[in-house]
Amino acid sequence: PKVRSAVVSLRFRPTNLEIPNFELFEKLVRQVFQHRRKMLSNALLPIVSESRAEISGILSKTKIDGTRRPETLQLAEFAKIASELNRFVN
Repeated sequence: PKVRSAVVSLRFRPTNLEIPNFELFEKLVRQVFQHRRKMLSNALLPIVSESRAEISGILSKTKIDGTRRPETLQLAEFAKIASELNRFVN
């Protein structure tokens, strides 16, 4: 059979984002993308394991709408949420 192949090279662009706890950031991104079609506030429930009021407070501090889908967030918005979660967890 004919086989077509390609090589993809990825280069990471340097960012100037402030991510205080990269493990928490990675956990956040993994968790919300497991449920990327859910609203952000619902996708955060397994991470925060507190009340919806706590999640609402975190999202209001970051000025991110909890009804958005995780797939619509920018990298900087994930960094803001992770930074706020880091304060909450520690």
